[in-house]
Amino acid sequence: KTSDRDISNRRKLAADAGKLKPTATPLNTETSPACNFPAKYLTTSVRQPPFWLKADPERVHKLRTKLKAAGSERIIGVSWLTKTLRPDAQNRNISLDLLASHLSRIPATFVSLQYGDTAEEILSVNSASDIKIENVEEIDLFSDIDGLAALISACDMVISIDNSTVHLAGALGVDTRVLLPFMPDIRWGLGRSDSYWYNQLKLYRQEKEGDWSKPIDLLMCDIETDMTALTVKNLNLDK
Repeated sequence: KTSDRDISNRRKLAADAGKLKPTATPLNTETSPACNFPAKYLTTSVRQPPFWLKADPERVHKLRTKLKAAGSERIIGVSWLTKTLRPDAQNRNISLDLLASHLSRIPATFVSLQYGDTAEEILSVNSASDIKIENVEEIDLFSDIDGLAALISACDMVISIDNSTVHLAGALGVDTRVLLPFMPDIRWGLGRSDSYWYNQLKLYRQEKEGDWSKPIDLLMCDIETDMTALTVKNLNLDK
């Protein structure tokens, strides 16, 4: 469990980052190694590009066509756990059963972006819930980074906990919703819903340790609002 000292240290680091003065110096990603990025770039005054990576368009098209055959125009990728050995990483994980019980409110085709041996877990959830999570078996989501990038890019949205999937989705410029624990990794800061690093990420934070109810409710509300607005927009375009 996170100690009071750890919480205090992380809050201080996040607060210090928030006090940094904006800089007008452009970020040269070609000559500045990621490990040497100074703390001054942790400021929203530096405008990030809409995406940094691009997946193979032909592979993206094939995957999107295959997933649309499941019956929905909207495709949402989901990831729910991390296997990193970093301290407190288990606090990031969410039960797929819990996530699926809420996703049933959203009319979409859902596809797993979760690496690891999850076939039985997905089968169990598909049998017990009102939604079906597609599993693209021809892509090794752990070892085939190009395949994972193409699958993410085939999605209209990604919903994930804090793991490598959200960083790849953010770099690809895909609309990504991130569920964060009460005390997240320092890279996400504290108390904000946007990301320092990726324009297309929105963050949903626990208000109580171990309680996913509030962030999931906010996420579902936002998605339903977005879908209603999109429906209205499409109706107006059809007139």
